[in-house]
Amino acid sequence: GLAQVGRHDNFFELGGDSILGLQVIAQAKEVGLSLTPRQLFQQQTIEALAAVASRESAADQVIHAEQGLVSGTLPMTPAQQWWFEQRLSEPHHWNQSLMLTISEPPDRARLARALGLLLERHDALRMRFDVSNGPTARIEALVPSEQLLTCVDLRELSEDAITNVIAGEAERCQQSLHLEEGPLFRALLFDLGPRRPSRLLLIAHHLVVDGVSWRILLEDLERAYLAGQEQQADFPPKT
Repeated sequence: GLAQVGRHDNFFELGGDSILGLQVIAQAKEVGLSLTPRQLFQQQTIEALAAVASRESAADQVIHAEQGLVSGTLPMTPAQQWWFEQRLSEPHHWNQSLMLTISEPPDRARLARALGLLLERHDALRMRFDVSNGPTARIEALVPSEQLLTCVDLRELSEDAITNVIAGEAERCQQSLHLEEGPLFRALLFDLGPRRPSRLLLIAHHLVVDGVSWRILLEDLERAYLAGQEQQADFPPKT
């Protein structure tokens, strides 16, 4: 977000952190530069990084991760195991949410398709958890688009009424998440009319999202939406 960065400027003194560091490494990889988190922490300027970065050959850039739609059972991460050990009173509703302001009226069909592509790419967003048996985790193959996006028409309401309705709809949507039956990711589009920007609320259960994930999800959602109905989104390979 800075207008200019010099080769001697320190990444962390400019406001860099470990999350931004992972994004730097990922974007460098897209243009064929190989860096590691350790190198970024040890070599904190562009000049110092240039001395240790290496060019990836075409063979090095081959991603061996499964690129298709993933489904089936899988072991839980340590964070997921810890979460179940807490035995929370409302486990289905433990979620993170993000409210976006959309400057231009969105194309609903295009947005629904983009959300579908997002769940195809990020398989973990299709996870379900069998609470009664272990618990155990699985990834569903497909999610119907009607389960992803709900549109709420608020064009005729006043500002005060809009605030109350948005709060109520958001709470209802958050309470609809279900660990075993799903979905664990949902979106609400609030149409406020032509004179007010629309709002998009994204909700995901904490078992399938964290603070690092949102930046990546938003970038991929934007790519998928801007690609439109006819073109394929220009995603980098899954890692």
